[in-house]
Amino acid sequence: MSDYKYKIEFKNNEITLLFGEDFYGDKSTFWNAHQSMLTGLYKKVISTEFPFTITLLTGVSLKINTQKDFDTWITKNQPFTIAG
Repeated sequence: MSDYKYKIEFKNNEITLLFGEDFYGDKSTFWNAHQSMLTGLYKKVISTEFPFTITLLTGVSLKINTQKDFDTWITKNQPFTIAG
């Protein structure tokens, strides 16, 4: 089993863990579950205060200050179509 690739920490101390797309490969069941998780994360981000922090498994952290910053990050790092 792989470790997570990203840890997202919100201001209310809530944490969401994400695996990379390589964890799921071409297995459509897992891929669909990952897409559902990303949709849930996106909705959580919209309803949460900024800033929040994304930490990679390597320990490198990125502070997300705005919705635009998050949209840029998720488009670059997680294959996901932003709804709406």
